[in-house]
Amino acid sequence: MPADVRARAEAGLLARLSTVIAEVRALKPAPTLAVFWPIRGEPDLRAGYRQWVDAGVALALPVTPDETGPLRFVAWPPGSGLRTDRFGVSSPVGQPEVVPDALLLPCVGFSEGAWRLGYGGGYYDRTLAARPVPAYGVAFDACEWPALPREAHDVPLTAVITECRVLTADDGRPAPV
Repeated sequence: MPADVRARAEAGLLARLSTVIAEVRALKPAPTLAVFWPIRGEPDLRAGYRQWVDAGVALALPVTPDETGPLRFVAWPPGSGLRTDRFGVSSPVGQPEVVPDALLLPCVGFSEGAWRLGYGGGYYDRTLAARPVPAYGVAFDACEWPALPREAHDVPLTAVITECRVLTADDGRPAPV
């Protein structure tokens, strides 16, 4: 994706995510939102992280377990130290473990009905099975597939947010934004 097209797409994503941030803030007065540090061409939302913290949302980043369990989440105040794990994922150093009120997660691909394709490790699937919380996928519109293969453990996300629309799990039709 050319840099200028990517910048416009990420700006569109951040604008649409303001609705998600409002929903998360409605869950409780000082919610914790699990976010992600972009790798492998994922949307880069870091420009919005400071604004979300300023709006009263605490952030957390995932920590990939060594075993096949669910992800753990660690508090991440923007600007604090990070380390890179064996998968290239950045996680906080010296911060407490937290339980997020909602998840924002990257999608390699998505389809109608808010179905998500990840990298195949199953970490988010196990996490959502262990801790069912609102989960919002983030992707570029170009990552949509007509249909994704599903396995028994797959569950749809609350919604998938792209630079142009929000697809909900209810029926796959774009939600008004």
